[in-house]
Amino acid sequence: MQTLRADMPSGASQTDSDEGRTPSVARVDLGAIAANARALKAKLAPGTKFLAAVKANAYGHGAVPVARALLAEGTDWLAVATLAEGRELREAGIGAPVLLMQGIRPDQAAGVVAGDFATFVYDAPVLEALSAAASAQAKRARVHIKVDTGMTRLGVMPQELGALLEKTKSLPNIEIEGICSHLSVAEDAGGALTALQKQRFAEALSLAENKGVRPALRHLANSSATILDPETHYDMVRCGIAVYGEHPAVQTRGKIELQPALAWTTQVHQLKRIAAGEIVSYGATWKAQRESLIAVVPVGYGDGYRRNLSNRARMIAGGKSCPVVGIVCMDLTMIDVTDVPGIVAGDEVTVIGATGGEHVSAAELAEILGTISYEVLTGIGARVARVYR
Repeated sequence: MQTLRADMPSGASQTDSDEGRTPSVARVDLGAIAANARALKAKLAPGTKFLAAVKANAYGHGAVPVARALLAEGTDWLAVATLAEGRELREAGIGAPVLLMQGIRPDQAAGVVAGDFATFVYDAPVLEALSAAASAQAKRARVHIKVDTGMTRLGVMPQELGALLEKTKSLPNIEIEGICSHLSVAEDAGGALTALQKQRFAEALSLAENKGVRPALRHLANSSATILDPETHYDMVRCGIAVYGEHPAVQTRGKIELQPALAWTTQVHQLKRIAAGEIVSYGATWKAQRESLIAVVPVGYGDGYRRNLSNRARMIAGGKSCPVVGIVCMDLTMIDVTDVPGIVAGDEVTVIGATGGEHVSAAELAEILGTISYEVLTGIGARVARVYR
């Protein structure tokens, strides 16, 4: 096991003996991530490439260690959002194909070419900048034309695709490596909007072929589509949250076995027994209805444990479910451990994960917050040390 501290670059590591520097630890099971990748790849036809998204610090799991584990498992491509995220991988010695999915500004073109990144493109100014940078460096800029088929996010509109393809073909040192799009409701595989987006993507590919553009990589499928809709797989799929063991939608449950890769634990910082009628934390939002034993744990919204979980969520201590009581503070949260026999300061508390017969999932916290597990996991802060198995 290796530990990655919050004050270290993400490519660094240290021995487990140093883990005591922080009681709040996110343990990442790289074996689970590898198993999830295998399960997803088993859905693909032979020859279909597998791209794993490691953007946003690998969804909070640690970009460099996760990327290395995925590549060892045979992942073909990695994807990040920004040029800075891509550089982090290159500086760690990772030379695998990396796709920048946020696209770039024209002033970033030289860095994209120098780092041998592929990037989404959807407008002429970026293409012109990439062509100039590639010419100056005597290289080729690899681009993936992003088509907006109905997500109304990044991408060239279908009616403007022809002109963009002509512009791309006219520029020197540009290689159209891919054409892609993104599904907005991929979990509704048989729905009208998904059908419309699939039709628009097929039309975009036909238009490109008529203009002599036959890219090696046509890609449309995200995690949900990879699991539910083989028609969307084309030459490559792009998987994100499923790689980390979280289901992207309720529709994928039962369709694939995924192993959550992250468990977040901390320790009891202090215990205090209070009388009935005493209040806990800011605003006096929780009052003890009986004599109670309260555990103070060093996790708060400064660590990504959201304030909206106050009086609504639970943690696990001594194998028992313990409610969060009072307002979550920046650095501390209180839980009611009255019914946990023998608990002492220093005992482990599970924030996300399983202990005994109890399990608190990222999805459970997301439901309380009215959000998705993606936000819960990416929100786990940098001062929570990452420990890798």
